[in-house]
Amino acid sequence: MALATILVQLYGNVYLARKVVKSPAFSLHLLKTARLSVRTMLEILHQALPASLNMMTNSLGLFIVNAYAMRYGGDAVVAAYGASLRIEQLTTLPALGLNMAALTIAGQNFGAGRLDRVREVYRQCLKYGFVLMTSGMVVIFLLARVLISTFNNDPAVVSAGITIIRIVVLVFNAYMLVNVSLAIMQASKRPYVAMGIGFLRQIALPSFMFYFLGTTLAMGVRGIWTGLVINNWIAAAVAVLYAHRTLRRMEEARRPQ
Repeated sequence: MALATILVQLYGNVYLARKVVKSPAFSLHLLKTARLSVRTMLEILHQALPASLNMMTNSLGLFIVNAYAMRYGGDAVVAAYGASLRIEQLTTLPALGLNMAALTIAGQNFGAGRLDRVREVYRQCLKYGFVLMTSGMVVIFLLARVLISTFNNDPAVVSAGITIIRIVVLVFNAYMLVNVSLAIMQASKRPYVAMGIGFLRQIALPSFMFYFLGTTLAMGVRGIWTGLVINNWIAAAVAVLYAHRTLRRMEEARRPQ
């Protein structure tokens, strides 16, 4: 699996590099004669660094989940979580698409000073995201056994996977709310919000919530999946409230006195 991941990533990078080189926007001559601007590089870094650190929190979050899954459930639960995670990632792909659409379109309109369109992009992405994620929730909940069995036929893994899937589907809309809200904030040149919320939902809350639910309340492995739902809905609420407050303040600042 590790080797397959490396090969897939390598193929993706080579493919994208070829597309960039063949693009009309790419000019080797301009690249050679271009004068580097430290200010521009710092502005790009200002946008890119928080997004990169946010992705890092996702990786750290997986380590935390797997550590507690091994502690409370053993190998079967870890294997079941791996299978359910792949299913979850496939189902939530539309949310990532909406994230990219929101970031691109909202960024263009923010640059043009059209905050009304930024808000409309936000509203439309949330509406379509809710429909897509809710539909995915229903399908995954009903087909949980079939989907988990595709990855592993071990009865213990299948049983654990069904439990995971049927609890974690409750978080699909929270993922969408977080992704779209953070995309709007990044488009509005507020990238550090993503890093803060990523730390909150992937590291800070899980470190407390999993232990509290799993050990203190003696929920065991179910405490992990319940904690995932609670963590992500808290993060979603924070992201949505912050996005709405930020948009409102920007609109008030540009409103004629």
